[in-house]
Amino acid sequence: MAGMRALQMGCLLFWVFKMEKLNSQLYLQNCYIIQQNEMLRKKAQRLNQENQALLSELKQKLSKTNSKASSSSTTNPVNSDKP
Repeated sequence: MAGMRALQMGCLLFWVFKMEKLNSQLYLQNCYIIQQNEMLRKKAQRLNQENQALLSELKQKLSKTNSKASSSSTTNPVNSDKP
């Protein structure tokens, strides 16, 4: 009976050891995923800022182009009387 008990305890200890090892591996994977997620989040923030700056620059250029076009059309109106 004592031999059986020792065998059961050995199996239990082995199972606990395996679970602790698996837990450690999963913990390390989780840490790596968190680190990668943080890097990607920062990259996404930088790209978003860059996109916002480019959009602002594009809007300014379009605004200047539109204002030049409207000012030139008011200073040089097209004469519709000519054929």
